[in-house]
Amino acid sequence: MKTLEEENRCLRRALGIKERRPDLIYARVLGFYPSGFRKVAFIDLGKRDGIIKGTLAIDSQGYLLGKISQSFNEYSELILLDDPYFSLPVLIENKTAGLLKGTLWGSLKILYVEGDKNISIGDKVWLKYADLPIVVGRVQRVRETKNDFFLDIEVKPKSNVYSVREVFLLK
Repeated sequence: MKTLEEENRCLRRALGIKERRPDLIYARVLGFYPSGFRKVAFIDLGKRDGIIKGTLAIDSQGYLLGKISQSFNEYSELILLDDPYFSLPVLIENKTAGLLKGTLWGSLKILYVEGDKNISIGDKVWLKYADLPIVVGRVQRVRETKNDFFLDIEVKPKSNVYSVREVFLLK
């Protein structure tokens, strides 16, 4: 159980981001899917609160956590970045776009980036939602493959998805 001080810090962070972006919806994480294969969190808002499939979720630092995969009346499933069923178009710096994809091994890959795009380790991976730039992470590994037209790109996420207890949903 959290101490009162820890809960107070969490609420102050939540209030800070809510003040900067009043269009965000605050939700609490109820728990995580008990599987090594699926990477899903359950949040305390659902259809009755206007939450719909595809809604993006960020942490209190503004880093991407995932997106809503299903919404029920009183709760929703939040598919996390490293889930094998997660995918989302992203940008690498201002160089190119690709498809961010979770893997069975709990890592992130970017697919469909051609070898001539000059991608480097440390490049920022992000997306733009309305006027809000949302950071996903940084390029951790780039590898050219001999028999493929596309690069093999691995991404290290900025958010620690399994330590998050509150999320912000983008309207």
